[in-house]
Amino acid sequence: MPDHNAVKIPQQLKALLDNKVNDLPLYIAIDGHSGSGKSTIAQAVKSHYGEAKVTIIEGDDFYTGGSATDWDNRTAPQNAKATINRHQLYGVLNTFKTTGKASWYAFDWHSDHWDATVAPKESQPKQAAVKNINIIEGVYTAAPELWPLYDLHILVTAPHAIRLQRITAREHHCQSWSNRWLEAENIYFSQRARAEFDLVLNQTSRCPLANRAETADK
Repeated sequence: MPDHNAVKIPQQLKALLDNKVNDLPLYIAIDGHSGSGKSTIAQAVKSHYGEAKVTIIEGDDFYTGGSATDWDNRTAPQNAKATINRHQLYGVLNTFKTTGKASWYAFDWHSDHWDATVAPKESQPKQAAVKNINIIEGVYTAAPELWPLYDLHILVTAPHAIRLQRITAREHHCQSWSNRWLEAENIYFSQRARAEFDLVLNQTSRCPLANRAETADK
């Protein structure tokens, strides 16, 4: 059942989704800078329409990992291209849409070796089934290689100061990594035009964001 105590779904997004009721299932990318509110928006959609109708896949599951040395030895454009495994995500989404379900081994953000050269994976695969509304949320999830897989492309924005406040609150113990990730995503978003997206949501509220892995949320 919908959770009416959760963060409310933005009216522009609700109207967009309600107008697509005859086009189900929908596959939606929710992209945006770290700290912009992507996870909160995704959870608001799930709370509004109900868990039985909404699947959420987190782009953070496809983080490629790497040590500080690995990242610092690459340029920011190279890091932007390599932050998530776009090829793996494409394969998962293609299978998801074709067969109605998919499984994958997610990056293990809780591992003591999350910043090692070899990316740690969770011991058990994650699984997802196609529902009426299927959201893939995270930075880079609307990358050009992935763009054709979606019916809707949503960009979530927030003022720089608010984003930094949110990032600091959840990543204060790994500021150097936040800086690396922010530098890479700034390159990525400098190459994306807002006009490409079906909807741009500006999240100016300082309301709490959805809970994410304690280590980091890119």
